[in-house]
Amino acid sequence: ILINNAGMSSRGYFEELEPQVFRDMVDINFLGCVYPTRFAIPYLKKSQGSVVFVSSVAGIRGLPETIMYCASKMALTSVAESLKVELAEYNIHVGILYVGITKNEAGKQVIGKDGKPIPLKSRENSNASTPEEVAKAIVKNIRRRKFKMILSGLGKLNYLANILFPRVVDRVLIRAKDKIRKMNQ
Repeated sequence: ILINNAGMSSRGYFEELEPQVFRDMVDINFLGCVYPTRFAIPYLKKSQGSVVFVSSVAGIRGLPETIMYCASKMALTSVAESLKVELAEYNIHVGILYVGITKNEAGKQVIGKDGKPIPLKSRENSNASTPEEVAKAIVKNIRRRKFKMILSGLGKLNYLANILFPRVVDRVLIRAKDKIRKMNQ
C-alpha cells in the first residue's frame, strides 16, 4: 500500500506569487506523490496492492488565493485517472480522496506569496475533520477498493455544483473572493 499524502498550501493571488511558489507547490503536492508512485509500481504489481492519492476539495475547483495549491491537487486527479487505466490489468487499486478542511497541529505553516512560510490559522473551532477521521476514510477507500471519495458535505456540494451549475459557482466565487482572502490572512 502506498498512501500519497504530501501536501502544503500557499496563499496569494496568482499575479502576486513569486515563481518559487509555483515550483514549491508542484514539487511538494504533485511530484511528492508522483515519484514515490513511480518507484512503487513494480511492488504494487507483485502484491496487487493499492496506491491512494490524498487530494483536497480544492482539487475539484480552482479557488482564489490558493491557485497553485488547487492546481497541484487537481493534477493528482489526472495521474490517478491515468494510472487506474494503465494498471487495471495488474489488479492494482488506485484511489483518490478529496479531503475537506482538516484540523491542523499548532504552528502549521503555509507558503506565502513571497515564498516564505506563514502561519496557518487554527482550525480548531471550525467544522473540520480530524486527522483520525481522514485516516479512517483512507482505510475504508483501500478496503473497498474505491476510486474516488469526497470526504466532506461541502466538498460533495462543490463537486455537484461544478457539474450542474458551473456559471453559478463562478459568480459565487467572484463575489466571495475578497471574503476568502480575508479568511486566509
